[in-house]
Amino acid sequence: MTLTEIVDQWALRSSAIRSTKATWLRMRTDGRIDALMRSSDPIAQQIGRALRRARDRDLRESQPWVERIEAERTRLAADRSLVKPPGSTEGGPYDDGVTVQQACGVSKTKRDALALHLLVREVQPNLGLELGTNVGISSSYIASAMHLNGRGRLVTMEGSPLRARIAEGVHRTLGLDVERVLGLFTETLVPFVARSEPLDFVFIDGHHQYQPTLDYFAAVERKLTDGALVLFDDIRWSEGMLRAWTELARDARFRVVVDLDRYGVCVYTRTPGRSREHVRLKI
Repeated sequence: MTLTEIVDQWALRSSAIRSTKATWLRMRTDGRIDALMRSSDPIAQQIGRALRRARDRDLRESQPWVERIEAERTRLAADRSLVKPPGSTEGGPYDDGVTVQQACGVSKTKRDALALHLLVREVQPNLGLELGTNVGISSSYIASAMHLNGRGRLVTMEGSPLRARIAEGVHRTLGLDVERVLGLFTETLVPFVARSEPLDFVFIDGHHQYQPTLDYFAAVERKLTDGALVLFDDIRWSEGMLRAWTELARDARFRVVVDLDRYGVCVYTRTPGRSREHVRLKI
């Protein structure tokens, strides 16, 4: 057998192994989504339907919104100007030397943002809160879902006035009504929650460390409705973030926990002690 033939056989076997692994992963994901949809918990069923649509790229009436939001992402991704212009006294703790392109680059991917959008389409929250606006991509996916639902209001919090301004432009271009709260979470979150109506959707996407994550959840918990959806982003961002997520995923206050690898989806309960469901999958 020649060297060329050996290399060709190795390539064919490697391709077959990759194909088999992909098929197995797909089957495992399908099984776990099906398990959610068969759950006795109605919100787990809604999560399962949303994740199935995200897996299948089943956009339906969301397609025009996705295209418009992604056009905004493309525009920002091509902008190499600085978030904080030279000489500016404004800015958040992470704005120095960062371009709009780089800031946009840490936004949720289209795949993950679409899952967010479809989760909101399914659970139809009345009041949602996002911690960490950045340049407005994820909030646009959430707010557009609320627009299609014909109900719901989104409040998004951001520590950088410059990024908040970029996000405001994105929301304005898309015609989305999003309420913005400007300031460090340590200064704005507790006062906001104190005056807020009940929250049934919370997306925690900022300061991905152990104690801040637990503190932010503790702050919003007092206003969470029974059955509220709480999402924790970048759960494997850091050792501290993973430790926080590991504790939260075991917390009896969450009756359903879905680990999507990049972020976690939890269903909050005010009556701990019921049976719990914990599912890990990739979409």
